[in-house]
Amino acid sequence: MTRELMRDWFAVFAGPLAWFAAHVASWMLAPGAHDTSSIVGLYLVDIAALGIAVTAGVVALGRIRALRGAPPTDQRTQRAWFIAGCGLGLSALSVVLVIGLSLPMLLLLPGAEP
Repeated sequence: MTRELMRDWFAVFAGPLAWFAAHVASWMLAPGAHDTSSIVGLYLVDIAALGIAVTAGVVALGRIRALRGAPPTDQRTQRAWFIAGCGLGLSALSVVLVIGLSLPMLLLLPGAEP
């Protein structure tokens, strides 16, 4: 497997996996944070997931910029464009989902959940 292909697949899978891991970790950490009124762990999980999703998006965007000079008729180039575009889209969606996951912590005090 080539280095570019590994980067492309990283860009595709890293954002959604980071969001899913943050979602599961938040679910696991929420009872303890509710009892102690300390949500630092939840913030750290969301910041890490956001960093991973943004990094995946930057990798995908870099790959798209690198593919601008390649001939568009080549089948490998078309596949690489598709994978890099999917990676960029999934990373952007993951960033939005991680921000949405952290919004209740930013807007509500611990223990003020409905």
